[in-house]
Amino acid sequence: YHSKFFGQDIFNLTKHQQRAFISTYQGLGYIKDSSLVIQSPLKQIKQYKPDFATGQATLMPLNNDLKKQAMAYYQCAFYMLSKGLYKR
Repeated sequence: YHSKFFGQDIFNLTKHQQRAFISTYQGLGYIKDSSLVIQSPLKQIKQYKPDFATGQATLMPLNNDLKKQAMAYYQCAFYMLSKGLYKR
């Protein structure tokens, strides 16, 4: 599966490969291992456990490794876009 995007072939994922990126005009979200990390303006980072059946989310203690992973994906995407590397 070759793509310039950060996604993966959803039909051939193992449980540990599953992730999703979501965003709004103010928040950047990263879902992995049933956790949602949201990065907001003013360096606010929070982690939730979403319930996709009800649409509710419970605030959780921030997992530092998951936080770093979320930040790294968005920093890498920004770097690639700003340097014109995303077009390749």
